[in-house]
Amino acid sequence: MNTIYLDHSATTPVDPEVLGAMMRYFGNHFGNPSSIHGFGRGAKKAIEAARGQVAALIGADPAEIVFTGGGTEADNMALMGVAFAEMSGKNHIITSAIEHHAILNTCKYLETRGFKVTYLPVDAQGVVNPEDVQKAIIKHFSSASCTQTTRSVPLSRFRRSDTWPISRGFSCTRTRCRRSEKSPSGWTI
Repeated sequence: MNTIYLDHSATTPVDPEVLGAMMRYFGNHFGNPSSIHGFGRGAKKAIEAARGQVAALIGADPAEIVFTGGGTEADNMALMGVAFAEMSGKNHIITSAIEHHAILNTCKYLETRGFKVTYLPVDAQGVVNPEDVQKAIIKHFSSASCTQTTRSVPLSRFRRSDTWPISRGFSCTRTRCRRSEKSPSGWTI
């Protein structure tokens, strides 16, 4: 029986070229990159080279590249990192009611730590209304988390033209993240 895998949002097969590059690290060239022995130093050197390659690919500084074990860990690190970095009075997070549980559970945890979380509704197509985002922004706004697409709602959740004014100096659109020095509003996703 032939089967078709339809959950590529959750995980995908490893690209053969990537698998080929990684095989030596799955076999004889393994090691804890935090160790000082030869195996560890070799693993650290390989990770730092990969970090440099990813940074060059997206125009980032290698220090900005963080590898995680998966999406849940990355979601937790990003949301809690921003939340706790902004603890100087900015304790409001905005998200949608249909986010992945990695985001929703992190938001629930942050609520127990004194953060206010606004869970925005979505329409029948799973789309957040940008006006709802604007209304949710309050004085102590810290961050917003909203998935562009999910496997639960297999459509883009924003039109290409959507821009959400979020906070001073940033704007939020569906295509990329950047800080805008000219804009009095928002950041860009």
